[in-house]
Amino acid sequence: MLMLVASVAVAASAMAVDLPKDVTTADVCAVVPGAEVAKALGGTLTEALLVRPGGDHARCRYTVKTEAGGPAVVIVWLHAADDYDILHPLVESPTSPAAGLGDAAFVTVDPDTARHRAFVLVRGVATVEVTGPSAAGVRAVAAEAVRAVRR
Repeated sequence: MLMLVASVAVAASAMAVDLPKDVTTADVCAVVPGAEVAKALGGTLTEALLVRPGGDHARCRYTVKTEAGGPAVVIVWLHAADDYDILHPLVESPTSPAAGLGDAAFVTVDPDTARHRAFVLVRGVATVEVTGPSAAGVRAVAAEAVRAVRR
């Protein structure tokens, strides 16, 4: 019985979730499964929490216990695809192109919080924003989020 439950959980996490036309209303935690985020970070998921301040601007906060033993908190946002061109000039810290993540992408580090951020355009679908404690982790989670919204 336990194996059947585990198999159903694995199959459910691999299933694609239909994105709403307005991706800012999506359940990001369902679109980008926590198990996949944890795998991208090389750890174990301890929490995935949908956060919707004001009822819109969907994001999910994932807490992952890493192999180093400490928790890593990563946040994935889904913005409208057109928001990429709006968000890029608003980022005050220096940005670098991030080739290979999507149709257009850049990364940055917030000088006040030292959190890394990636913004990725999936043309016609969404702008994915990922924040986290490490550059490698943010890129890995951004790649997984892009795969999820393209399904």
